[in-house]
This record gives sequence, structure tokens and C-alpha cells, in this order.
Amino acid sequence: LVSGTNKPVALIKSDQRVPSVAVDSNDITYVVWYGSDSENDPGNRQIKYTKSIDGGNTWDNWENISPVFGYSNNDYWQEHPSISISRSNELYIVWEGKDAKNNYQQIKFSKSINGGRDWTQWINISTSPNNTQSRPSIVQDNNGRLHVLMYSSFGGQTQQIQYSYSDNNGDSWSAWQNISNSPFDSRHVSISIDKENNLYAVWRSKSNDDEPAQIYFSVFKNDRWSKSIIVAKSSNNQFF
Repeated sequence: LVSGTNKPVALIKSDQRVPSVAVDSNDITYVVWYGSDSENDPGNRQIKYTKSIDGGNTWDNWENISPVFGYSNNDYWQEHPSISISRSNELYIVWEGKDAKNNYQQIKFSKSINGGRDWTQWINISTSPNNTQSRPSIVQDNNGRLHVLMYSSFGGQTQQIQYSYSDNNGDSWSAWQNISNSPFDSRHVSISIDKENNLYAVWRSKSNDDEPAQIYFSVFKNDRWSKSIIVAKSSNNQFF
């Protein structure tokens, strides 16, 4: 539903989950989410997209962007998209999903340079065939660099916040870098950027086994991530 209008973005007779929203310099609103095309095929989850040019009062018909095929024999589900828009109104989307070469979900990327009319063939940012990669978040900085964060467990680690970047509009990506560096489970990251080109990341983790999960914060400045700190310490669990 769109706040203030009480109207759905799209009507589909199946579950629609985990939306992400962005607005370009022309005040066009873009929404992505995941869901199946039919209530009779709930496992066939693809990344869906629509846009509104009138502040959310009306929306284009939804479409699947860069589908990942394989549902006749394998459940290659796609989930948890995140969308970002460049200053020149290019659309960038990342999500997690399986594919024919990876039984564990990997972070996938696609972009559109014409307002969502066409999308590039998806790519995996940087695969880890023995590990899942989950819940990405994407932003572009003022120099055009794309930044992606997600969580995964590499080399026997617990789930940790991992970072990758691209300097060529997503054609290739750096290797994943662990930025949470915690012995404890770290998940559900979100990122944003300020006018000075500093990146801000928040996620949930804990400092020891006896404490509840807390929201942690780190800033990327001068090409390095700061040591993470707790945002607002609480005696209760903090999530997402």
C-alpha cells in the first residue's frame, strides 16, 4: 500500500514481500519487491518492479526484471531487493537468489539506463559457492562508485557484514570485505550517504553471548570503515 492513498502498488494473487523504494530527480517513484507470478506457484519468486509518475496515485503494470530461470526442476527463488538511483537517473538493483550454478543464494545485480524500460542481464557480484549471501543494500556515491553491503559467513565465520564496490557502473566488483569483524552473528544491514561522500552502515549484532542484539554503526571515510559502535544501547533485543 502507498501511504496517504491507501492504494496498492500492484495487484497480484500471490504474496508480495520486502519492498524497496527510490525517487529520481524528476520525482518519478520506483518500487521493487519479490513475489511469485501466480498463487498456484508460490515458490517461483522473481524480482518485480513498477514506477509512478504522479506521486503514487497510479502505477505502471509490474514486470519481472532480469528473471532467473529454472523453476521447472529447481527452486531458484529470488528475494530481498534493494534499489538505488544515480544522479543521472540510472537505476541499480541488487538482490539475493539461487541460480543454475549456485545452490546457495548469491547477491545479484542488474541496472537500467532508460528509466526501467530495459534491464541488463543479471550477474552475481562475487560468488561464494559454499556460502549463502543475504539481504543486500546498495548506494552510489558522488564519484559514481557503487557500494553494496550484505551478510554472509565465509571460511567458518558466523554471519558477518560484507562489503563490495564497483567503479564501472556494476560491470565488475571488488572481492567481499568483512566490515563487522565480530565473533558474533551480524545481519540485516542498511546504508546511506551524506553530501561529503561518507557512507553510513547500520546492522544488528551483539558484543557477547549474554547480551541482547543491538544496532551497530560504522562509517566509511577516507577509503576505510571505522570500528563499529552501538547506536543506542538497550536491555532489549533490537532487530532490522
